[in-house]
Amino acid sequence: MKEKKVRYYLNFQAYGVRISIGSANIVYLEEIENRLIKIIPNGFELIEKSNIEHNFLIKKRKNGDYKLFRNEKNVANSSSEKEFYDFIESEIRLTIAEFAVSNVFIHAGVVAWKNKAIIIPGSSFTGKTSLIAELIKKGALYYSDEYAVLGENGFVHPFPKMLSLRGIIDDFQQVDYSANSLGAETGVDPIPVGLILFTEYDSSLEYSQNDLDGFPVDIMSKGQALLEIIQHTIPIRNKPAPVLQVLKKMVNCAIAAKCKRGEVKIFADLLLEFFEKSAT
Repeated sequence: MKEKKVRYYLNFQAYGVRISIGSANIVYLEEIENRLIKIIPNGFELIEKSNIEHNFLIKKRKNGDYKLFRNEKNVANSSSEKEFYDFIESEIRLTIAEFAVSNVFIHAGVVAWKNKAIIIPGSSFTGKTSLIAELIKKGALYYSDEYAVLGENGFVHPFPKMLSLRGIIDDFQQVDYSANSLGAETGVDPIPVGLILFTEYDSSLEYSQNDLDGFPVDIMSKGQALLEIIQHTIPIRNKPAPVLQVLKKMVNCAIAAKCKRGEVKIFADLLLEFFEKSAT
């Protein structure tokens, strides 16, 4: 049996990135279009199939397996339809983060406190989202749990996707929550960055509410912070010079610190107290 010919396309643009997804089955594209507002929370524009820079192709094999190709390279395979759509969401977001025209995407969680942003860089499985969730429960404005999106002036813009929390079902499956469902509000305006916090969980640490004076934070130099944040910056290889200019603007206006963290509820309180005292 011949493989079905690609007949249908979903073409859209976001952050200046033009993407086309092709399939022999229109049902897959309809499902993805329905998910786009979740994938790209600040909106997208459907476009004609012209001047496309990034082409995705969905194929389903005879054995039921799904395959996703990006510019003819196989980037995802799955026998699970749900898992496959999760792969597609991730690939679309990553493509936008890597090639956005006027913004710099950093893999980080972001909240706002007293009109300044706290950026917490980190990859998946580092507890970043759990900390973001706790901070917004304590009154911080939600900006993102995945990407800090910087404008050319170094200010951070909202990227308010649903918070994807692990540990509800098990340590690997994610459950999505809106900021509103956690009793929080979402930021709207671009704001300057006040604190860049590099942190990782240490189960041996125990804090009490009276530990602020002994809060184990190492303040970093601007140069140290720049070198560290580069490791979490998605488009650094594609356009290093303009990306570095934006990162320098952000770092020059912010405090940068590194620390281990213990139990998230108390740590969130201590972090906000530290930020308020350091920012004055």
